[in-house]
Amino acid sequence: MIIKNLTRKSGSGQLFRYIFRYVLKEEKTTVKDRVEEEKQRYEAAGFSLSYNDVQHLLNERSDYLLWKDFKEKFPEGNYQGYIQNYLMDKNYQVPGWSTKNEKEIKPFLIKHNVKANDINGFIKEFEENQAGRIHKRADQVALHHTILSWSGLDRKHVTDDMLTAVAGEYIKLRGENNKYVVNKHIDKEHIHLHIIMSGTQLNGLASRVSKQEFQQIKVQLQDYQRLHYQNLTNSLPEHGKAERQRQRGEYEKLKRDERRSILNSLLSCIEVIEPKSSEHLFGELEAKGFSTYTRSGVVTGFECDGYKFRFSRLPIDLEKLKALDAKNARIENDLSELQAIRGTSDRVQALDRLECIETSQSENEADFDREIADDEPSRTGPEDEDDKSNNESTEENDDTDNNNENDEP
Repeated sequence: MIIKNLTRKSGSGQLFRYIFRYVLKEEKTTVKDRVEEEKQRYEAAGFSLSYNDVQHLLNERSDYLLWKDFKEKFPEGNYQGYIQNYLMDKNYQVPGWSTKNEKEIKPFLIKHNVKANDINGFIKEFEENQAGRIHKRADQVALHHTILSWSGLDRKHVTDDMLTAVAGEYIKLRGENNKYVVNKHIDKEHIHLHIIMSGTQLNGLASRVSKQEFQQIKVQLQDYQRLHYQNLTNSLPEHGKAERQRQRGEYEKLKRDERRSILNSLLSCIEVIEPKSSEHLFGELEAKGFSTYTRSGVVTGFECDGYKFRFSRLPIDLEKLKALDAKNARIENDLSELQAIRGTSDRVQALDRLECIETSQSENEADFDREIADDEPSRTGPEDEDDKSNNESTEENDDTDNNNENDEP
């Protein structure tokens, strides 16, 4: 159920007459009244219809409801049975039809600590109770006006007994030391209760409660309804939602302030950095706590403490960064080619030098061999000549011996 509380500092008589306005009225709902009421509804929706047009629409609606009721009760099409069993019954009413006569409104009244039985008596009794207030102020509250309402989808489950029980539970939670008058309104699609409570307790003290205390009363009353009237499934609003929204608003404000602070720090860092390339910019900012994040494999922005900042919302010239990256790429390419050329030249020079060394070594070896060969004759000394002469002597002696042998007989 929805619980709404209002306060009044004056005008108690006007409020009492408002909540009992259906009891005071003794008008009858005629066809003309129905047509005028329906016409106002169409005008509120933006349609300007004449009296006859609205009356025709009402008749068409009545015919449709009659046909629908007939088909539900006699699908085989037995008109005679429908007329005899239903339409001839004076107490039967087609579902959805409004009676031409006055709708009977059963009196519904709940009193607590109140002796009077009419409106004027209620007004007088509440004013006398207010006069006995101990601590008086110029802006003191005279009456508390509380409204308990239920969804129109649960209208068939909202009974007088249920309303009486819920109203009694509210009085118990709000404080039984006050005066209460409760009445029911059925003028709208949803049934609702109007509760008038005295602004002063019977002991002369104010009947005020804090917002937190009244919020607790709403939650407890909702729990009571959920426990005892489980069929009211469409009348369970989320009490405390406003407080949670307020807390969430404060939390979101803190997060916004924190994000703004981090953004200002990021902007300050970007302002003092003169990027030589995107890698240089990203590295400088990462050293200050701002790392890059990607989306679909593409670097999209910076991230810090869970907050993300896109490049498109930062004073970063992406085209300039791309141009710097392209320029650096060309320089790197040129350096690589130059190093490749330099490396080839060095290898050729090394090979040439190695070849020269090998050639020089070969020439040195040849010179050494020639020097050895040239040194062979000069190295023949007197000892060699003695050996030669001895050899020659030996040969001569050998020849002499041979001749002597030949001369012997």
